[in-house]
Amino acid sequence: MWNLDEKKLQEMLDGFLNFQEVWTLEKVKNMTLEEYTNIKKDNPNRDDFTFWIESKLDNLG
Repeated sequence: MWNLDEKKLQEMLDGFLNFQEVWTLEKVKNMTLEEYTNIKKDNPNRDDFTFWIESKLDNLG
């Protein structure tokens, strides 16, 4: 079972809400291949959907 304090839970919720704000259902429905995955590893400012799921939301499981 997870042992999460209130601060950690709030961080997780904030991250999820940020994801929903950036990746609205409409944006997901209409995303381009580049928006879905930007595989250029030398890009330090990745903000593609795959990066969000694999890295930015990692703490959600």
